[in-house]
Amino acid sequence: MAVTRWAEVRTTVLVVSSHDEGEGRGKPSLNRDGLSTFLRRVRFQSEAGRKYTIYNNGWNNWSSLFEAPETVAIERTITFELRLKKSGLTGLQPGQYKSVYLIGLDDEQTQYHDTLEIRIRKKANRTAKISNLKDVSLTHGSAGNYDARTMSFCVYVSDGGQYLLRANGGHTDHNNEFNLSQGSRRLPYQIDFRSNREPWQTGIKPGAGVTGTGSNKENCGGKDNAEVRITLKKQPSDGGRYQDTVTITVTPS
Repeated sequence: MAVTRWAEVRTTVLVVSSHDEGEGRGKPSLNRDGLSTFLRRVRFQSEAGRKYTIYNNGWNNWSSLFEAPETVAIERTITFELRLKKSGLTGLQPGQYKSVYLIGLDDEQTQYHDTLEIRIRKKANRTAKISNLKDVSLTHGSAGNYDARTMSFCVYVSDGGQYLLRANGGHTDHNNEFNLSQGSRRLPYQIDFRSNREPWQTGIKPGAGVTGTGSNKENCGGKDNAEVRITLKKQPSDGGRYQDTVTITVTPS
């Protein structure tokens, strides 16, 4: 008598939903409300390299399935590809989340499902601007009493959020220090920075980023919200005019 052995086949169904079905038994309901606004295509690729389309720019193919023998179906890795419509994102406010749910259904005699949430976040088109920068003169130092001056200015960020500030000098040396210059002579100085009267971030290096919080008003409401403090590290041994040009840039962070 010949004996025939059949490998048990396990079917997995993947479903796209706009609602969280959670984890449980029984087949989840398919809810399409609002998804067509965001989705252009959803598909996944199995370990074997085969690609399955769940959704493709329309109301068809909202679920897809594949089958595999039990011996290879116990554990598997699936790679998802999610493409969104730009037009669907325009109505989202910056920072607002919208969720799409992928539901995996183990379609045997008893059905079990679990949900994977994909959260879509729209980034703000953020801008930043500096105003009220001024020249700083160090003219009142004396021997053993190094000179220091503070300059206030305004940093505007469109959403009033954080920014990254960098300062670059015209005469940075091999020690990565700021220097005033008179011909070939150099006079090192230090730049400190603070935002909104918070503690000073001292000894910032040329090109290194330091953080601050901007104002959502372009002129900061007439009140500067940032300061740099410039301190000579030593007094000049001779007279004359030492100078440097510092470029300060800010970018939203």
